[in-house]
Amino acid sequence: MMQEKGITLVSLTVYVVGFSIVIGIVAVILSFIQKNVIEMGETTDTVAEYSNFNLAFVEDMKTPGNDVTEVTDSKVVFSNGNQYTFQQGKIYKNKAMISNYVKSCHFSLNTVDYKKIITVQITIGKGQTITKNIDYVLTTNE
Repeated sequence: MMQEKGITLVSLTVYVVGFSIVIGIVAVILSFIQKNVIEMGETTDTVAEYSNFNLAFVEDMKTPGNDVTEVTDSKVVFSNGNQYTFQQGKIYKNKAMISNYVKSCHFSLNTVDYKKIITVQITIGKGQTITKNIDYVLTTNE
């Protein structure tokens, strides 16, 4: 009787086909994961840029004794000297940039009873954008 050593050509073909299928499945799964990681990074950057503006603006709105002296479509000036300006895709607090990748930003002022309300309409983001309409309320002492 002959001793059989090694593997046959048929079993080698089955192994190669099997490994090719497994590698193909892993490649598809990794491409989905990579795409989601990139989108998540863009979303995180967008939220961080919006948060930078929001934190600074809320701080000025809530500062006791602070008042709004001027509001235009692209600028807000407070009585403490702080000025928020939207220009060339960025929002500046005084001369320091606080938010980047801003597609549009519009400020408007309304007064209801004794409250001044600044409405900010902002669209921000690199790839994936978010759009917010926020009313910031400043209570006056009148």
